[in-house]
Amino acid sequence: MAWSPAEQAAFPSVTNGVADPPPQRVSRWASLFAEELAEVHRLAASQQPLSDMELQEALYLAGRLLSTVTDWPIDRVDDFTVA
Repeated sequence: MAWSPAEQAAFPSVTNGVADPPPQRVSRWASLFAEELAEVHRLAASQQPLSDMELQEALYLAGRLLSTVTDWPIDRVDDFTVA
């Protein structure tokens, strides 16, 4: 699947000072963190209200995954809002 220019621009093209194209990086991290992503998806798709612990777990995992795949500092991810 090809990424649009806007999608490409949303992610840095360099991580830790090394060229790392976003589509390949996202694919690689999705593979490495498949279990964690599955847990976030399971919690998000639950028909039951989430307990405080489950919600904290999902937010924690999602934040760490977002930080890893974007190469953003964790404090930037923790303050991230969807406009």
